[in-house]
Amino acid sequence: MLNFIQLGLGLAAVACIFIGLLTTIRSLDKNDSSKTISKETVIKSMLLITVGLLFYSGVKTCSNMMSESAQDYDLTVVYMASAVEVIKLFGFLIPVPLVIRLLATRRPVKREE
Repeated sequence: MLNFIQLGLGLAAVACIFIGLLTTIRSLDKNDSSKTISKETVIKSMLLITVGLLFYSGVKTCSNMMSESAQDYDLTVVYMASAVEVIKLFGFLIPVPLVIRLLATRRPVKREE
């Protein structure tokens, strides 16, 4: 049963992170080269990536619950330890949409004379 939960949470994590990054990249392609990505898009992307990392911490919780040393701890303690571990490893993904927004090239609009 725990394996199915891990599989579902893993797929949800990958989907949320992928959709979050893809949203930022698509909005960069949609806009003209002289515009930047909107704040709402960046916030939605960062939120999706954060939810994806929380799903992945659920995967880590399931794998940590299988070990015999974690049987004495409460589920919330194991989940918080897993969430801290995931944030330490993959927390750099959260501000990626913001960095893309800040580093987006702003090309001047060519005017024909």
